Amino acid sequence: MKLESHVLVVWSVDAARPYDVYSGQKSEAEEIVRASKLEWVVLRLGAVLSPDMGALPVTTDAMYFQAALPSDGRVQTVDVRDVAWAFAAATTADVAREILLIGGDDSHRLTYAEVTSGLVAALGLPGAMPPGRPGDPNSDDDWFVTDWMDTTRAQEALHFQNHSWPELRAELSKKYRLLRYPGPLIARLVRVVMARRSPYRNAPGQYADPWGKYVPNWASRYGIGPKRFQRRRFHARPTAVTRADQNCIW
Repeated sequence: MKLESHVLVVWSVDAARPYDVYSGQKSEAEEIVRASKLEWVVLRLGAVLSPDMGALPVTTDAMYFQAALPSDGRVQTVDVRDVAWAFAAATTADVAREILLIGGDDSHRLTYAEVTSGLVAALGLPGAMPPGRPGDPNSDDDWFVTDWMDTTRAQEALHFQNHSWPELRAELSKKYRLLRYPGPLIARLVRVVMARRSPYRNAPGQYADPWGKYVPNWASRYGIGPKRFQRRRFHARPTAVTRADQNCIW
């Protein structure tokens, strides 16, 4: 992680430290690709969003997971159409044996609270999601594995950043404009329901604990004891891991 105009961001040269099974599998796959004698290019994606809500994982599990994340956790989103452009451009661009970070332009550098509130407002449901908990500034473990990225080289080579965050929101607002009228009323009901289903409802403390809340939820859902589920992660939690090491986009 390096300082870019007084803002810490993840660079492609930063060492990756997978923190769960999902990112661990991607890390192993990347090592296999990079060991190949063939020409290769690795594209590491940010949080992919789409103007088609049917393509997004809007499920109870997804909403529970989103609610468990630190509200001030940093994430760089990217429009799915820009991702497609990047993949297509990478097949002919002079980027062999490079690792490129595929995120949207600077307007896509957001927090999880901004992503959630922005999306529900664009859908005509302003204020539908209750506020979450911030991350613990004194903990390196209780955050999620995302951060803002330096996309300078990727944009220079692939010219893929064509849809800004405000443009994506405006497109969603236009598509779901009919919800503007009943939306505020529906939003109040949704807010009450989501508050009751919050992973932190009646929970002590003031900071988010995504691993502590989400892992037991999945463990009970699939009949796996929490300790056993914890062991099935890619590796045990590293000691003295810094947030800079931890927050790598995959």
